[in-house]
Amino acid sequence: MGRASEEGYGFFRVIAKVVGKRHRALVLLWILIFVGALVANQVWRVGDVVSFSQASSLPQDTESAQAQRIIDEEFPGQTEGSSATIVLLAPNVTSPYYRNFTADLHDAIVTASQLSAGQTGALTLRTGRTILLDRRIELLRDPTNATVYGLYESVAYSLAKQFNEPVHEQVGFTQAAVGIYWGLPATFVAGWESARPVNENETAYTLTRTTINGSFTPPTSFWAEASFEMFYQGWRASFGDPTLDGSSSPARAETVIARTLPVFVDSPFGNASFNATAKQFQLGMLSVFNLSNFRDAALVEAYGLSVFAQVPVAGIEFFQDLAHDLGANATDPELRAFADRESLQYDPLAAPFILPVNVTRFFVSPERTIVLMNYAFEKEARYTEDGRQPIAEDVIAMRAYVAGLKAAYAADVRTYVTGSAPSDLDSEEAFGGGAEFLVTIVLVVVLIGLYFRSVVSPAFPILTIAIAIMIANLFVYLVALYLFSVDFTVTAVLQTVLLATGTDYSIFIVSRYRDERRDGRSKEEAVRNAVIWAGESVTTSGGAVLIAFAALSLGSFPILKTMGLTIGFAVTVALAIALTFTPSIVLLLGDRVFWPSGQKVAKARPRTELSATERYFRGAAQFSMRHAKAVLLVAILITIPATYIVLTDEPTFDFSQGAPPTESSEGLDAISGSFGHGFAFPTVIVVRFPGPVVLFDGSLSVPRLEALDRLASGIVGREPGVQSIEGPTNPQGSPVDYRNVSSMPPAQRAQVLAAMGSYIGKDNRTVRLLAVLRDAPFSREAISTIDRIGAGIADLRASDPVLRDSEVYLGGVSAVLNDVRDNTNRDLQIMALVVVTGLFIVLLLVLGSVLIPLRAILTILLSISWTLALTIVLFHFWRGIDVIFILPLALFVMAMGLGMDYDIFIITRVREEVARGASDRDAITEATTRTGGIISACGIVMAGAFFTLMLNQSPFLQEIGFALAFVILLDSMVVRIYLVPAIMVLAGKYNWWAPGGLQRVRREERTSPGDGRAPK
Repeated sequence: MGRASEEGYGFFRVIAKVVGKRHRALVLLWILIFVGALVANQVWRVGDVVSFSQASSLPQDTESAQAQRIIDEEFPGQTEGSSATIVLLAPNVTSPYYRNFTADLHDAIVTASQLSAGQTGALTLRTGRTILLDRRIELLRDPTNATVYGLYESVAYSLAKQFNEPVHEQVGFTQAAVGIYWGLPATFVAGWESARPVNENETAYTLTRTTINGSFTPPTSFWAEASFEMFYQGWRASFGDPTLDGSSSPARAETVIARTLPVFVDSPFGNASFNATAKQFQLGMLSVFNLSNFRDAALVEAYGLSVFAQVPVAGIEFFQDLAHDLGANATDPELRAFADRESLQYDPLAAPFILPVNVTRFFVSPERTIVLMNYAFEKEARYTEDGRQPIAEDVIAMRAYVAGLKAAYAADVRTYVTGSAPSDLDSEEAFGGGAEFLVTIVLVVVLIGLYFRSVVSPAFPILTIAIAIMIANLFVYLVALYLFSVDFTVTAVLQTVLLATGTDYSIFIVSRYRDERRDGRSKEEAVRNAVIWAGESVTTSGGAVLIAFAALSLGSFPILKTMGLTIGFAVTVALAIALTFTPSIVLLLGDRVFWPSGQKVAKARPRTELSATERYFRGAAQFSMRHAKAVLLVAILITIPATYIVLTDEPTFDFSQGAPPTESSEGLDAISGSFGHGFAFPTVIVVRFPGPVVLFDGSLSVPRLEALDRLASGIVGREPGVQSIEGPTNPQGSPVDYRNVSSMPPAQRAQVLAAMGSYIGKDNRTVRLLAVLRDAPFSREAISTIDRIGAGIADLRASDPVLRDSEVYLGGVSAVLNDVRDNTNRDLQIMALVVVTGLFIVLLLVLGSVLIPLRAILTILLSISWTLALTIVLFHFWRGIDVIFILPLALFVMAMGLGMDYDIFIITRVREEVARGASDRDAITEATTRTGGIISACGIVMAGAFFTLMLNQSPFLQEIGFALAFVILLDSMVVRIYLVPAIMVLAGKYNWWAPGGLQRVRREERTSPGDGRAPK
């Protein structure tokens, strides 16, 4: 046997020497580090930088991530910052009552956004009541189009500015024309009938001219005179027409009007005064008006406004409202007041605004039960300013105003404030608590105190953990600030892993010190041996943990990368503290670390004297070795169905599945139920052409737009899982005549181009198409649809010369999860290879054995299989919650690292006993007897730490907490105590074989008759 096997590695002897000579300085150093880190944690708080957004946990090097980066780059105004959507649910949200409610709520939010710090305000509601605005809303983007009514108001204002004067001019022109063409003849007929038979014409003529002079002013009077003169000539000529003999004077006048009006509008005066449209308009009057109805003001107005019936921006009701509610020379405030009234006057699904796209469907559900109010903020939800989080405060303020409006209106309406910012806030409140951490601390203190029968012993692991957590938090802060987004689950798991590993390492060293004292060694020698032998064990197990978590950092998921990096760093710190700080404290206090049991716990005793716990573990080891084949067979029989369950289960990709409902999640559910799943989470097809879609002169590339049309219709036609696709050729689902945009009237052209523009990037060659899937975006069906869409895009591109030269990317939640599924399988393969290879090499070098590392890895895989199967049964079949897709990968890596602790603890002790000359049976029995209690205690503490994760409301943390807790309990109390001795005794002399100089245990295996012991 080499020197290392007999006396331990030189590295640990050096640490033991330093601890022996400088233990007071080491204690002081770590305390100073702890105080410094504690202060730093108050300045650089990790809670300010962690993310509660699911997107932060997803891969960033995939097609879907590339699509999102292009969208962020080309459509910056639509992706920056965060958002909030207010959802109102009522039997009829389009009734006047709820229209006013929505408008008042919007006004409250807008007014609150205009308050300065510390300022309050008041808002008079449309009901007449007044509410106090005492919460400021900051960083709100332009809310003009936040509601359907706000959108209509801006449209109404724009149209009123454009059409108010023309409307009044047209109505005035119609009134004048009717008054001239029928009013003057009516005056003439009345005068003619009342005059004496001799001079009827002269009397009626004089009366009519007097009326013209008194009622008309230039230039209308010129028009009236010219028209009347032609009528008068026609009147006099009519008496030579025998067909009119016997006609009444009104009937004769009607005939004369019908004959002279066409002649008049085509006369030199008419040609000089009227264009072709005005002429046609006047001729059309002949089919509408007569001497009996020309005084009908409503009929006159209706005919005048009929010219606006063909205007493609508004219905006739809007022009009627302009004519009735505004003066011809309305001021800007009057125009704005009119627009406000007009936006609320009509049912939003029947409003008289003809927009190029049907935007109403994005605000009001088809059954009129939901109306949405969409607000955007300039900053992300977690934005921090002067120690505050303004966006989170905005969400709270919005919810307060919603509640205030409901109370003021006594409204029977359900409301939710949802969206990215509220979801982030709700996730933090629901999942970001600290109860599990506090429970774990209490659990650690109680369990360690019971194990050592001491109130002092728990202080060492708690101090170790506290120092490590303070330092690790600073590291997490730096990682989140400069490297990766850190998901909130990372910090929760990090704290739990630190509690578990830090406790294990400290307990193992303190326990070895106690064993050495029981064997009669001095305090100094006991600490030295604890550092050398227990230090080797904890360092080896720490190395196993580091390898496992280093493998996590190789994954595609930011949540795993950061988990691997930060937890690996934290475990290294905990290991350094356990090797230096813990033994230094023990050396400083001596047996007082076990107070009040003190001397009794650490007093010397014969090796044959065993406690009840030690007798149990000795009996367990002997039972396992006597029935080794049966124990192994039972393990195999359990593994077969467990493996089947694991291989046939389909995980979920929805992190929020099974989570307790929050206001934001219920709001999203309500939106999805009425507007469709794809409304909130559409699939995005990003198409980047080699040339522009919008040309330099502002015209459109029709061939490229036609190619987009073919792509969209081709996907919808071949894939039943796609409900619809919208893009620049059919913005918001409404087709536009993009081929003839240049020939449209300027106003209509501007509207169409604006609607198309939201789908065209700022480089004018990148286009996004929004596809609505029929299935929920997080479902397996939607993810499978993405596969088929991708295949369809490839086929369509291959057959389309315009698309062939373009780049096409699939993005959106479902596309991301499709990439996640593929990356998970790849990551698991890579990590399995790295972890298994790394652990095998480390254990081969440390233990000097080929078989033991293989056996250790296989038994942990067995524990993982059993655990994952039980997790699936409990969560999937019992609670109805699918296992999160990332759990098998995280369980494999973390169990390989953490579960290896106990194998290393017991095997290094077995090797130590063998190195002293014991046979394998005796060594296994002694090692199990000596370490079984501490391994079980460590396992219970670590499992308890992970079990506390189940106090969190996050299903992912509950699943990972249960799985890790169970795998640790299974590994520490069943596999290591029963299965490992059985396998080792069956392996016999092959346990310690290794090639060449790697072998640390070298002896001939000779078995004595009777007891099976090899001579020393």
